[in-house]
Amino acid sequence: MKKTNEFSPEVKERAVRMVYEHRGEYPSQWAAIESIAPKIGCAPQTLHEWVRKHEIDTGMRDGVSSEEHERINGKLLPAIRQGKHYGGVTLTKKPPQNPGRFNPNAPVTGMPSIPE
Repeated sequence: MKKTNEFSPEVKERAVRMVYEHRGEYPSQWAAIESIAPKIGCAPQTLHEWVRKHEIDTGMRDGVSSEEHERINGKLLPAIRQGKHYGGVTLTKKPPQNPGRFNPNAPVTGMPSIPE
């Protein structure tokens, strides 16, 4: 059973700040995260994602920042909903049907005959 919690931006910021403030007390960043996460009430993996997102947003790590991600989604999602064309590609919500997908009952063609 999956538990979903919404954490306020303030709680996320404080948790990330705690990881950086107490990092020196632990042998690794992950150890600090594992110690702090239960105090916040989240899974260590969740806090780890917040730390990585903070590192990307502040330029400490390569990746797409939250601001850029929102900008891209702000342009693409409406285009996908409207089925617009970009560079010869139609953006749709669902992928097109693949007529060449594997059919185990189809006859085998194009295979060389095997001598007996």
